[in-house]
Amino acid sequence: MLRRRNWWATLLLLVFVLSGCVTQKKKDDKSALGKLYSNVTSKYNGYFNANEIYKATSYSLEQEHRDNYNQLLPLYIELTNENPQAITPDMDLAIEKLTRVVAVNPQSQWADDSYLLVAKAQFYKQDYESAEKTLRYLVNNFDPVDIAKREAASKASRDKKKTSKKKKKKKKKQSAKKKRRKYLREKKKRKKGKGKAAQNKKEDLAETKKAELEAAKKAERQFEEPDNYGLKHRPAFQEGQLLLARTLIERDNYDAALRFMNNLSQNPKIYDDIVPQASQALAYYYIYRKDLASAIAPLEAAISSYKGQKGKARIAFILAQIYERTGNGAKAFETYQQVLKYGPDYEMEFNCRLNMTLNSWKAGKGSGNEAIANLERLARDEKNLEYRDQIYYAMAEIAMELGDKQEALAYFKESLRYSTSNRIQKAESYLAVADIYYNDEDYVLAKNYYDSTATTMNKTDERYPRVDALSRNLTDIAKNIQIIEQQDSFLQLGNLSDEALKEFAFDKFKKEQEAKRAAATQAANPIAATPTRPSIQNIRIGNNREESSFFAYDDRSVKRGQRDFQRKWGIRNLEDNWRRRSALTNTSIAESGEGEVVIEEIPDVSAADALTEDQLKELLKDIPRTESDRTKAELAIMDAMFELGTLYRDRLNNYKKTTEVLEELNNRFPRNNYELESWYYLYLAYSDLNDTPKANSYRRKILDKYASSKYARVLTDPEYAAKLADEEYQLNVYYDNAYQAFQEGKYTDAKRMADDAKIKFGVANKLQARFDLLNALTTGKLQGEDAYKNALSQVITKHPETDESRTAREILRIIGGASARLPGGQNGTTPGDRNFKLNDNQVHFVIIAFNGDVNLNERKVNLSDYNKKYHRPQRLTISNVFLGNDPNTRRPLLIVRRFKNRAEAMKYYEGAEKNETDFVQGDVDYDIFPISLNNYREILRAKTLIGYDAFFENNYLND
Repeated sequence: MLRRRNWWATLLLLVFVLSGCVTQKKKDDKSALGKLYSNVTSKYNGYFNANEIYKATSYSLEQEHRDNYNQLLPLYIELTNENPQAITPDMDLAIEKLTRVVAVNPQSQWADDSYLLVAKAQFYKQDYESAEKTLRYLVNNFDPVDIAKREAASKASRDKKKTSKKKKKKKKKQSAKKKRRKYLREKKKRKKGKGKAAQNKKEDLAETKKAELEAAKKAERQFEEPDNYGLKHRPAFQEGQLLLARTLIERDNYDAALRFMNNLSQNPKIYDDIVPQASQALAYYYIYRKDLASAIAPLEAAISSYKGQKGKARIAFILAQIYERTGNGAKAFETYQQVLKYGPDYEMEFNCRLNMTLNSWKAGKGSGNEAIANLERLARDEKNLEYRDQIYYAMAEIAMELGDKQEALAYFKESLRYSTSNRIQKAESYLAVADIYYNDEDYVLAKNYYDSTATTMNKTDERYPRVDALSRNLTDIAKNIQIIEQQDSFLQLGNLSDEALKEFAFDKFKKEQEAKRAAATQAANPIAATPTRPSIQNIRIGNNREESSFFAYDDRSVKRGQRDFQRKWGIRNLEDNWRRRSALTNTSIAESGEGEVVIEEIPDVSAADALTEDQLKELLKDIPRTESDRTKAELAIMDAMFELGTLYRDRLNNYKKTTEVLEELNNRFPRNNYELESWYYLYLAYSDLNDTPKANSYRRKILDKYASSKYARVLTDPEYAAKLADEEYQLNVYYDNAYQAFQEGKYTDAKRMADDAKIKFGVANKLQARFDLLNALTTGKLQGEDAYKNALSQVITKHPETDESRTAREILRIIGGASARLPGGQNGTTPGDRNFKLNDNQVHFVIIAFNGDVNLNERKVNLSDYNKKYHRPQRLTISNVFLGNDPNTRRPLLIVRRFKNRAEAMKYYEGAEKNETDFVQGDVDYDIFPISLNNYREILRAKTLIGYDAFFENNYLND
């Protein structure tokens, strides 16, 4: 029996395979068995495997995602992926399998599903342009009504051909004699019935028209989409419409997206499972456009139509958040209660209860202290230990609402203390602290906290650009504030007596030794070195706390006691039995040259004798003791104050701080070097503040004392600003001509023009650093290596922290190698920043430049593997180049080509940055730059990358 079954199964399989392999005249001529074979192989070969890859990737993204409950939760988790390059290999593999399905069996029932899955993979990769193209093809070619009409027309055509063939065969069988007899009979009949036929002619025509109309209506009903497909394959058309609408939202094509969503929702045959998804997509459309109030209705519709509890819980939580943000606290509280009924996971449940506590307080149910007490009870619950960072953050929010900023700051810092694994919450707390310091105009601390926020916050967060901009804008501001404070403290110390300075040096030495000891202790025993957390009630904050009379709270008393103790006993570790004889010699932990921790003995003596002359000199080297040193410190303060005042206006639009700093500059240092410029900035700042009397007073000062200055001319001649712009244009043209002369080998002319720039445009012209670098380059060509090095050194000294200074340093580094290469000619030129032109739409390459000796073939294989994994569809090629003529100093490069524009090259660059472990394996030092075709040719012509790093940073990274 079993053998017979196997025989029949084998026979059936053989027929099945043979039917699928029959050669056809046309693609529509498949038999029923052939169509079944095509559908089964399409589904269970390529489509099934691709769908498994897609589901696994979706699951991994869902598991990796962590919600930020302080922000509006995302409706679609897949859109929060910060590194789409990471899933590109899997999605490309799925697309490859699906491409085979539609290529081999384009007429199978799973062709539309395959196109939909391709679009989903492209959407997950955030390649929205390709996803839109795929979905538009799907929507235009796989509408089930259009397909039914095409199939019906094709069937009618085939039936007509069959009928025509049958008639022809029948006519051939009739003999000529039979045809003649039939003709005679019909002729007699026509004669007899001629009158009757004429009478019934109109009735026949009416009946024919009626039959044709009924047939048309029946055919139209035939093409309608069925209500329930049952066992029949369901088209992917509606899902394609929905995903196309979502894709168009991401591409900011709002009108088209709304049109597709309306067409879908108005379809009477819309599938039951598509209804809630369509409502969710419409809500996303409004949220994406910042219209939260309009998103409420579609979210409520989605909740009522979703069948699963999990989907309802998330959407209901988002709905509650929107109610909260639109000021409807009572409805938010009610919706959070509804979320709890849907059985969410514990994290969402906890955040529901947390938000219910906050909304209850905001609705007037209890005081702020009661709300904080409720939150403290939550914090003490063992189940919530890992959520204490969020609890303290909520307590800080209540304190901010109550107007107690210092208490809120303490709670935010407690949240940071407990944020060990929740990176998202840590970013929120860092940002809150940064904003407090920023609003208090404590820009040094604000800069530090914005830096920490930028390193922890996801780059996909919509607030990240603001955080990054503030972090960068505050860098120079914080630097100048610290310069002023530091130089002021040095000047104050310079007025102390020699004995007091020795005390200061000894205290400084002590702190350095204690810091080394603490670092060594923490390295040896990190757990024991971790400081204990003080109770929140015991933290002394700001000046709003009442000063205690307890001596230990008086910093001066404590420091005085420490000095007295150390004079007698030396620096002691905090340990038991410290007065033992074996501990009479104080020790300090330091590092030897080999990196080992060693013990440095510090004699138990007074401050005056504890340090050697060399140690004292080193510790006091920054203290100004002579008039010249004091003048140098004051000049540093002047520079910093002027720059700080201008930065407040230019970077932060803080006009009040601009006036405070610049007026302090002029009051403290009358007739300083920045008097004219500072008056002009004060005029602008007071104008911005609408303080006309103050602005006019500085206007008069400029016109009275500096009547011939360009600032006076700007104030009196409205057209002079345009003339200045024209002067800047002339300056650029002049530099272009000078550099062109250098490129053409006219080094004497180029040097003369570089020297004359100071006379023609002034020493303070914007391109003076470039002129000085050009002067150095021509000096190297005309006067030799020594003069070249000296000129480059002068560029570094005169223009520190500039692109020209960095270029000069790089040239000096190269010259210091095995052989010196002068700029220009066949030995290689040194292109400056201005030789490179930005062309976003030109073909781009990506350069990987290695520092030091590398096995370039090995690196090439490694890079090829990376491209196959992450960029398979792009079919990128790799070539290797060596820049420079000298084998000892030339630089090895790999060139990845080609990308159709800057945007595509930057995608590759960003992916390489995020997936660095796969990009270049092993400990290899390298630089990576996208570069346009013309700029690449400039690099090859000059045989060096010098200058391009600055151009890349300024034009590709700082847009």
